[in-house]
Amino acid sequence: MTALWPAELPRPMRQGYQHQLGEARLVTPMDAGPPRLRRRYSQMPAIVGMTLDLSVDQALRLERFFFEEVKGGSLPFLMRDPELDGLPLTDEEGTPLTDGEGNPLTIAAWWLCLFAEGLPARTVVGVRRRVSFQLAVLP
Repeated sequence: MTALWPAELPRPMRQGYQHQLGEARLVTPMDAGPPRLRRRYSQMPAIVGMTLDLSVDQALRLERFFFEEVKGGSLPFLMRDPELDGLPLTDEEGTPLTDGEGNPLTIAAWWLCLFAEGLPARTVVGVRRRVSFQLAVLP
């Protein structure tokens, strides 16, 4: 069974968050003029860099997840999309959509991820831990 990202860990900080699309093109330089571009792969993983601001307990939970549940970062896992999951669905004018009982409809978005190259790096800030890492979000 695929591991789930620990629910007790917070969303990533805005500072340090970067979502880069995967490069699926093959670039061939020409003797003159612009390079030739063509598709090399149909899909490539996106690389997402993020930083989490964690308590000591949360930092230990992340470490346990990394080493035990995804075997040192070698197994894929499911994680809620930190950009989209939980956002309200809206109509063309931006008015939130609701169900028959008036409850707002929200987006449920998940990523299938792997830890990308490099290991999570931890920095101590007061009594908190800032952990930075990159994820490969699989297509």
